[in-house]
This record gives sequence, C-alpha cells and structure tokens, in this order.
Amino acid sequence: MPLPPPTQTLLDGGTMIADSSWLVALVCLAALAAFVSLLFSASVRWYFPIVGPSYRATVRSRMLQMLSFLMAVERPVPQALGVLADSEYFIPAARRRLNKARRQVEQGATLADGLQRGGMLPSAMVPLVKAAERAGHLPWALAELAEHLAQRTLRRVRRVSLAVFPIPILALGLLVGYVVFAIFMPLLALVGNLSR
Repeated sequence: MPLPPPTQTLLDGGTMIADSSWLVALVCLAALAAFVSLLFSASVRWYFPIVGPSYRATVRSRMLQMLSFLMAVERPVPQALGVLADSEYFIPAARRRLNKARRQVEQGATLADGLQRGGMLPSAMVPLVKAAERAGHLPWALAELAEHLAQRTLRRVRRVSLAVFPIPILALGLLVGYVVFAIFMPLLALVGNLSR
C-alpha cells in the first residue's frame, strides 16, 4: 500500500534534513553567533537591521539626558558635547555623532540644528529645542525629550513584541499539526482498507 502524500512529504523532508545536517548545524551556529553578538556587542546592536533602530533611539535618549545634566550644571554647550564625546560610555558610532554635533555648534549652528545634523535629535523635536533655547529652559526640555524618546522606544518595542510573539507559536502549532496529520494518515488509510 503506498503512503499518503502528506506522509511521503514528511519523510522526504526528514531525509533532506538528515542528508544536509551540516547545513542545519551551520545555520544553528550562525544564529547562535548572531545572538551572542547582539547580546555582548553594542556596535553590532547599533547596526543590526531589526534591533538597530530601537537601540539607536535608546542611546539617543541617554545622550540627551546626559547633555541635559551637563547643561544644568552650567557647562557650555560645546564643552558638554565634548565631554560626552570623549567619554568611553558611548560606542564609537555614537561618539562620532556627538563630535559632529559639537563641530556644528562650534561653527555657529544652534544646538537644535547641531543635534539634528549630528543625528541625535529627530527633526520633529527641533522646534521644541529651539523654543527652549530662546526661553532659557534648555536643560529641562532636553531631559523631557530624552524621557519621551525612551518611552516611545519602549512602547514601540512592546507593540512589536506583542505582534510578533504569536507568529512563532502559530508556526510551531501548524508544524506539529502537520506532523501529527502525516503520521496518522497511513493508520487511517490502513484501517479504511481493512474495514472493506
């Protein structure tokens, strides 16, 4: 008696995986290496396609928070940006942004324009920083913007995780359902043939 097509497909897939076990092992090692790199390397997190935007927004929030603190203790803006750029707290990519913002401010740009050109401030927040500069409430405004960026990033990550989390569970459920169906299909066919 021939095997039903779902069972034959399952057997062919298992044989293919067994024949290319080196490829499966290589994919598993690559996934493990990517996970370890994301876990331990801030530079990899900065440039990684999926994780990168959220991580960059978090670093931006920290930079604005620290800049707010330095300005609250009455450090001049170029000096405050220089202190942050020279510190080892941020990764090199973030320090390059800080140095770019510092050069812009030293060349006469406003803090808001310098931060935007340096990639530290979203363009939607530039008018608020300019208004805070004119009103003399810059440290407070930068602290509020940093908090807003952190909260927005946290909300975005939470939404994405809530949307993505069911997908692997659904895929695993479909896989298990197919395997169970493929295993019991020959038994049902056999019982059907015996009952005739």
